[in-house]
Amino acid sequence: MSGVEAYPILSYWHSTKPIYSCDFNLAERKSNKFLTCGGDSRIKIWKFKDIQELDEINETSSNVDDITSSIKTHFRKAKDRINDIEYITTLNGFSKPVNTAKFSPCGKYIAGCGDDGYIIIWEEIDEESLEKYKKELAEKYAQLPQEQQFFIQNQLKNDISKIINPYNFPVKFAENFNDEYEDEYSNINDIKQLYRIIKYFPVTNLSANEQLEIYSLDWSPDSQHLVIGYMNTYIKIIDINESQQPYCVVKKNHNDVVQGCVWDPLNELIISMGADRAICIYKPKYTNSKLTDLKLVNRIVKGELDTSGKQENIFAQVDFNFFRKLQFSPDGSLLVLPYGIYKNTNGEELNCCHIFHRANLLRGLNKPIAIIPNLKKRCLCVSFNPNLYKNDSSLERSVLGLEYKMIFAIATDDEIMIYDTNKLECLMIIKNLHYYPIYSMSWNSEGNKIIISSKDGFLSTIDFKTYRFGDIYIRKIENEPMDIVNEDKKISTEEVKVTNLSQPSIINVLQIRKKQ
Repeated sequence: MSGVEAYPILSYWHSTKPIYSCDFNLAERKSNKFLTCGGDSRIKIWKFKDIQELDEINETSSNVDDITSSIKTHFRKAKDRINDIEYITTLNGFSKPVNTAKFSPCGKYIAGCGDDGYIIIWEEIDEESLEKYKKELAEKYAQLPQEQQFFIQNQLKNDISKIINPYNFPVKFAENFNDEYEDEYSNINDIKQLYRIIKYFPVTNLSANEQLEIYSLDWSPDSQHLVIGYMNTYIKIIDINESQQPYCVVKKNHNDVVQGCVWDPLNELIISMGADRAICIYKPKYTNSKLTDLKLVNRIVKGELDTSGKQENIFAQVDFNFFRKLQFSPDGSLLVLPYGIYKNTNGEELNCCHIFHRANLLRGLNKPIAIIPNLKKRCLCVSFNPNLYKNDSSLERSVLGLEYKMIFAIATDDEIMIYDTNKLECLMIIKNLHYYPIYSMSWNSEGNKIIISSKDGFLSTIDFKTYRFGDIYIRKIENEPMDIVNEDKKISTEEVKVTNLSQPSIINVLQIRKKQ
């Protein structure tokens, strides 16, 4: 499709280990800073270089023969893509693989969790404080003779460790995989950015010999709380400002591993999703401005997917070690859930995504308002473009009745599909980016780039270079309440289900043969 490019980036991001999660920092608009985490037990911070930096790189390589350049293979382009990336720093502290890491909405914090059962929260050291630290270190080492250069390097490493871990938490360090992307400070100028650990604790009682793995977490809109879901079927709410007892709420409403959880951007709902094929809908309860409880509004296992009113399972059965990455739309009006299934008229179970309206979730209704059907493979994760766009002027009626449109991507094992909320039609399909299943994806703040991570240990990008989703829509009232969807006005599933899509544009980026 014109204006869209999609390529894997051929680099060993996490020492050839799987990349379980990736996330852009949406608070730093236009910075294109993002994180990745994975099987090497580390979180790494990166950024895409800005246009000026890329122009300088391109100018340097402009001597390459035009003919040679024009016949560059996809492999060559994919390998060159690493030049677009700048490595910033590594966050250590986990002894086992890191399953999920996310920037807070304010952009100041990073939270990570994984198989060792610990939650670690980092705070970015602001530029002014970092420069102060670097100046103090420079003055300290200026008094030492050059012959002690080796000593200086070791001392610098120790001093940085004290800055990173000022409270001396007993953090653990995983095996070193000889990663090319690892912080090696030979001098003070090597320090680009630092994050200090402000919280470090296990999610459960380690002496109880419980299963520890944490599969999901999400930030509250105010960046003051975390919801986490883990192996022993519980979800917990963490107050990041509480030092003595960080867990303010603990709930057990799943019968199996909690594989995904998400916090409503309007702060009215928290949703968890488990291997028991259920989603649980909670409302946070506050006492004197402190979160003290969660009220279970509904637990959905079965729903009505046709006019007969018959209740059917609406989520697929999957192994416990999968992540279910659901997401709210940026305005909070819609919740898109992966791993959906529905039965066709022949009784066959088909893969799909279910879309719920927040008002119906609050009312305890089990019926989705829309379905993305007929997916060739299971849907693994969902990600929304963070922007709202003006409706197309030629549109007579928006399927979901919104006065603006939103863009979202859904990923199956080997495809990324882009949809808008105007017609719920597939705008484009991107295929063959990875050899192994996709684990995670994230949009940048400008809504013109997606990063995708995979079990194969590589990252890929979709760049909407000149492709436009529309003009940005500015809401008049921030966090305005959503109208209740009345029964008589509610959009039926059958009305919204798109079974006869017009043929979408397909971007088939790599001619590769899948491993069986």
